Amino acid sequence: MVGRSMQVGIAVASALAVIGAGGFLLSKNGNADPEKNGLTVAGKPLAPLGDQTTVLAQMENGFSAIAERMEPSVVSIAVTKTMQGSAGGSGFEELFRQFGGPGGGGGQGSPEPFMRRGTPRTFRAQGSGSGVIVQSDGWILTNDHVVGGADKVKVKLHDGRELDGTVRRDWRSDLAMVKVAATGLQAVEFADSSKIRVGQWAI
Repeated sequence: MVGRSMQVGIAVASALAVIGAGGFLLSKNGNADPEKNGLTVAGKPLAPLGDQTTVLAQMENGFSAIAERMEPSVVSIAVTKTMQGSAGGSGFEELFRQFGGPGGGGGQGSPEPFMRRGTPRTFRAQGSGSGVIVQSDGWILTNDHVVGGADKVKVKLHDGRELDGTVRRDWRSDLAMVKVAATGLQAVEFADSSKIRVGQWAI
């Protein structure tokens, strides 16, 4: 049997090999001489790898440039929600089975010794998502499923500031706006949607 450490080592080596191959293909240093290496199609030598992958490298640089331009307008959103459940609910029973109940670790009994079946239980759940600043005075666009039903919304800006946010929802479109008390923020740039052509990429 192959030990776990060896399996991990093989996985890491494989990943590095793939990354290395990708880096070679996109690198100008990959200009191997096709004629010397016998790389031909229909008897004709292929162009050097660096020339063949120029378009891919340009696309890669384009995505990176957009990401760098957009980064100051992207925020992290952390939410806290109060939820209610029941000790007798199927989720609780499944959790009990997995961590000590019948069929889940050899334990005996049911969840009832710990909490009576059907007893209402309130708990807090935390989640996170992202959003983009659409107005410099603190309006942020995100998804409704990220902030919907949240008791508390905390927004972390690119500069490290953390601000409380208030939510305006439109669950039908799964969009929401979060407002924070800040000004002078860098908002994203929007293109003219009336000029979009079929087949164009949008980010």
